[in-house]
Amino acid sequence: MIALALGLMLVAQQARGPEVMLAVDRDRVAPGDVITLTIRVVSDLSDPIRVDLPTLGGVELESRSERSDVSTGDKAGRSTWIELKLRAVTPGEWRLGPVNVRQGIAYAQGDAVAITIEGGTPAAVTASLSDRLSRIIPAGPAPERPRRGGNLGGALR
Repeated sequence: MIALALGLMLVAQQARGPEVMLAVDRDRVAPGDVITLTIRVVSDLSDPIRVDLPTLGGVELESRSERSDVSTGDKAGRSTWIELKLRAVTPGEWRLGPVNVRQGIAYAQGDAVAITIEGGTPAAVTASLSDRLSRIIPAGPAPERPRRGGNLGGALR
């Protein structure tokens, strides 16, 4: 029994807590540009990971995606990736982070990354459907326009 307890203590000491890494795809952008902030957390522990996202100064959140992988057995652990698409808004020097992570009783912090938003006015934003949505949504005939002096499809009599 004592050997089992000592073995469990040894395993617990060898398991590393979470490690946090932050990266951006570009560190110099113009207003209106979209950058990707990737937060990666890797741990030898398989407990769920809680990530406290940083304050996002100078940018607006466009989208967020998250993925976690858990492995068990001899090489137990967990990896979590969070990808934030951010639109640059306010010119200046900005720090994205730090990011705080908790996993069970373990705690870690990822260092902030710096970005520079250069220039003045944001680029124009245009809206369009993705290719996938364009294939799903059928292109039907244009709606009929009411005739001058007529009724609206018989709704009013």
